[in-house]
Amino acid sequence: MLLPRSNNIRSHLQNIHLPGLLSDREQGGFLLPGYWHLYATLYATLITCCTQVLIIRTLGPDDFGIFAFVQWLGALVIPLIGIGASAPANQHIAGTQSHEAPRLVAGIFYFLWCRQCRHIGFYILACLILVTPVAWFFHIPSRSLLLLGSLSSLPLLFSNIAGVTLRGQQRSDLLLMLQIFGAFVSFLLVVVALHIDGERIGIFLLARAIADTLTLVMAMICVLRLLPVSQAHAPSHLFRERLVRKIRNSPLFFLIDAIVWQRSELLLLALWYRPAYLGFYALGALLSSWLMSLIPLLFSTFLAPLCTQLLLVSRAHWLCSSPQQQFIRTSCAMAVLAFPLCGLIMLLCPFLIQLCLGPEFLEAVVPFRILLVSAAFGSVASVSTTYLATYKQHPLRLRLGLCAAILNILLAVLLTPYWGLSGAAIASASAQILSAVGSILLCHISLKKQVALVPKEV
Repeated sequence: MLLPRSNNIRSHLQNIHLPGLLSDREQGGFLLPGYWHLYATLYATLITCCTQVLIIRTLGPDDFGIFAFVQWLGALVIPLIGIGASAPANQHIAGTQSHEAPRLVAGIFYFLWCRQCRHIGFYILACLILVTPVAWFFHIPSRSLLLLGSLSSLPLLFSNIAGVTLRGQQRSDLLLMLQIFGAFVSFLLVVVALHIDGERIGIFLLARAIADTLTLVMAMICVLRLLPVSQAHAPSHLFRERLVRKIRNSPLFFLIDAIVWQRSELLLLALWYRPAYLGFYALGALLSSWLMSLIPLLFSTFLAPLCTQLLLVSRAHWLCSSPQQQFIRTSCAMAVLAFPLCGLIMLLCPFLIQLCLGPEFLEAVVPFRILLVSAAFGSVASVSTTYLATYKQHPLRLRLGLCAAILNILLAVLLTPYWGLSGAAIASASAQILSAVGSILLCHISLKKQVALVPKEV
């Protein structure tokens, strides 16, 4: 539900680089994703939207609030314990596997899989210990729902490894097929769940877990058929240590990301308000997160090639321009797409929510409109965050993240008790805008310094 963008196979398809285009050094051209990539992703997104509409309309505001909160709690620690669940680790593993022999790639895959199994053992133990106090503290009516929501996230931990392996082998076609397969199976299982009597929340949680498990099985079949697993070559001890250092997730960065980008204000809403308010806010957060991931995809597959054709920007001129100029052009083009689109959705969201979900969800309009502002800024900042994650500007990124996290906590504590959903949305949007604007400025300053260090030709 409210998962980080790097926690499913779809995240491995998002290759938004600094210029917004993939350059081909040998041919001097562009390697743009085909329109079939966009159409397939939009098709899978449409199926996912239909699935969510069925779940939300069936559950209603109160049960959907519990459903969303239980899923959010279960997926909250995935970026910390999941291998390949963060963008830098994702890029490093895929880059390492793309330059190695197939036998060594199979050995790396087995090594990461075994390491993830140990992490999952500790995760299951922590869930069994904490399920009772967490259910009591947040007034969750059933401990079994919380435990089921936590355990339903386990397939995502393994699918990260399979997804990053397929990405390292440059098999975006298989990733697209898995994305469509997962969306379609989830839709079918939810339709079947509608005709089963029982606890609706638990049935839908189980349906989502089964769909993720089946998608994981298909991903494993693709990996096992693609790599020579029977002749896998185990990586050396030094290689394993170097790989672990690169992919180890920092607890501090995880905490900052959880506070700023993973809707930590849901904790306060769960403590102070009834479940329906959780449902309204979770709906707005879900829609804004979808839009934040959809805008860069539309830009890379549609707007970027269209601009180069209409504006007659030559390939040589684009590739010969400095990284700073590429960054400015790409960020401006992303803003041209993001802000009008978010503004249009802001105007139409009451009609769309009432049409798709019913009038009982209209209270989600106000927080959704507030979060749309941060979604626009976050989409524009996707270019700069990709660059900063690649070059790892750790001290400045850490200070920026700490400032955004502190702002989110202060505003959430001050505004949520008085303004409810609007206060929580303002706190989240303010922190995300600060993080997005700060990353844009930080990237611009970093690129400007690099240009100043390059010696000018006489």
